[in-house]
Amino acid sequence: MRRCFIHWSLLAGLCLPGALAAQAAPALEVSWPGGMAHLDAAQLSALPRDTMSLAFHGGPPHRFAGPRLLAVLRQAGVPVDSLRGRGLAQYVMAEARDGYRALFSVGELMEELGNARVMVADTMDDTALPAEDGPFRLVVPGDRRPSRSARQIIRIQLGSP
Repeated sequence: MRRCFIHWSLLAGLCLPGALAAQAAPALEVSWPGGMAHLDAAQLSALPRDTMSLAFHGGPPHRFAGPRLLAVLRQAGVPVDSLRGRGLAQYVMAEARDGYRALFSVGELMEELGNARVMVADTMDDTALPAEDGPFRLVVPGDRRPSRSARQIIRIQLGSP
């Protein structure tokens, strides 16, 4: 019996590092009617990057960098170009690890309409986001309050009413 215990503990020890590595690789789930994609940190960092400075709750300003939300949607394969009529009634909802949600209209994100500079940040002050904010954070500089600059974003979903 003891040999069996040692054998299983060794097997678990060999499998555990791989399982932990798989969990440690941050990915962002992007879904839309009829599709879903998972974008990892490397895919997001390969997108065109934007930088923005923003202060939260009276604190000092921080410099954030990452791709714009619209570029993330396009990379995932979400059909967001040339939207007219009913397509403009769609929304983009970002969800954080704790269930917090932030909502945007597709029209406000489109360059030719609202052109909102909503970013999916992966760095702050030239380093990876701290664990309590990352691995991804929305940065919305146009809002008077930072309520939609949600942290710990894990999912982005395109939907319609």
